[in-house]
Amino acid sequence: LGERTENLVKDNMEERQVKETNLEERNEDLVKNNMEEHQVEEKNMGESKENAEADKVPEDVWYETEQVWFVHKYGFTLATELKPDVGTPELPEGKVRVRCEADNTVMDVDEENIHRMNPSSLDYAEDLAMLISLNESSIINTLQHRFQSKLSHTYAGPNLVAIRPSTATTSYPEKVFKGKKDCTSPHICSVAQRAYWNMLRRHRDQTILPMGRSGAGKTTLCQTALEHLVSTAGSMDGTVTVEKIKAMFCILKAFGTVSTS
Repeated sequence: LGERTENLVKDNMEERQVKETNLEERNEDLVKNNMEEHQVEEKNMGESKENAEADKVPEDVWYETEQVWFVHKYGFTLATELKPDVGTPELPEGKVRVRCEADNTVMDVDEENIHRMNPSSLDYAEDLAMLISLNESSIINTLQHRFQSKLSHTYAGPNLVAIRPSTATTSYPEKVFKGKKDCTSPHICSVAQRAYWNMLRRHRDQTILPMGRSGAGKTTLCQTALEHLVSTAGSMDGTVTVEKIKAMFCILKAFGTVSTS
């Protein structure tokens, strides 16, 4: 009986060892198979990614260059010109890509609708001839900046641009112009002063010609120029005075002065 018991215990132990060995082998096989499957999946994913990158079309790259004026039917607006980077196709000839600063809209426009800007230091230039890029947008921009700062007079070379002078009273003190042969401040009084001294030096008559649409202020400028000349140079026996000029223009304005066709 004792021998039979020992044999049964021995057989059970051997069977258990065999089962444990088989279980370990199965676990090893499962782990090995999982690792192989994982490696295959990683390889497939890598190949798919490479194929996707190879098939992917490269995006166009544009970089900012300089700020310009974009001219449209409502006027002009500030924009930034964009240039294609290396590898990006060029636009058709005569076309320019810009991004409007107001709403960040990107559009392709005709090159003729792009005006070059000037440095911000020239936004208040006293003479439009000082502008580096002389175009309509830059001229209007400078005139707007000066007018908003209550500087309604601007030189354009030897000419003077006056934007809607509302009164005959100069915005500069009279002492700024009085006694000076060449006053550089842009104003109708400066023009009158220059004409007066040129007449004295050259002994030749001088002409100041106001031009503009009806209601632009030509009569007002003429009145201001005459008042300045009379107050500066005077008249024979004092027959012409500033008060008489004001009275004369008051009568002229009552009859509509002059009609501009």
